[in-house]
Amino acid sequence: ALAEAEQQLEAAARARSERDQALAQAAAQRAQRDEEAVEQARRREEAQASAAAAARSRIDTAKRQIEQAKALKVAEARAARAAEAAAALAERERIAAQKRAALEKRIAEKTRLRQQAERRRALSLQKTVEAEQELAASVEQRRRLERDIMESRDQRAAGAGALRELRRARYVALAKGLLQPARSVPAIVVAAAAIALGFGLGSRAPDMPSGDVSGPLLLKLDASLSEGAQPRRVGDTD
Repeated sequence: ALAEAEQQLEAAARARSERDQALAQAAAQRAQRDEEAVEQARRREEAQASAAAAARSRIDTAKRQIEQAKALKVAEARAARAAEAAAALAERERIAAQKRAALEKRIAEKTRLRQQAERRRALSLQKTVEAEQELAASVEQRRRLERDIMESRDQRAAGAGALRELRRARYVALAKGLLQPARSVPAIVVAAAAIALGFGLGSRAPDMPSGDVSGPLLLKLDASLSEGAQPRRVGDTD
């Protein structure tokens, strides 16, 4: 019974040892699995972290691309606005240049017209001065001519008066000679007519021009009277 008890104890010890060995193996296997699980978890975490980092990198890259795209759009918009502003400025400068050229052309045309008007005004003024000078000369010439005419008229009137007085004296002397006694009647009649004609023409002599026929007529009458009005003696026959 003691031997059986020992055998049982030995068997129990072997069984316990085998169980402890199995437990140790199971614990080792469990530890290995735990290590493998921890390693897998670590690997998963690293993979997740790497994926998260890659995702964050992609997100950051996308954000940067979006920001760059936005900045590019802003730059393009600014460039477009700047181009539009430059085009508008160029258009305004072109319009201003056209207006300036048109203004300069109008100023040049006004200057040309003003110069022409000034030349015409100067020419008109010169013509006016020349006309006034000619008018003054004409007036002065007319005055001189009027003075000459008045002097000539006065001289002619004085000469005519003197001639009239001389002829009157001659006609009076002739009439006195004809009215002496023993003269014929026709001679008296002729003498009276000559005296009347002499007084009539003498009264008109100052108003007659120098080329009038009264002078030659009176001279002929004087000659005829001188020839035909000779004194006759008593007893003379016709």
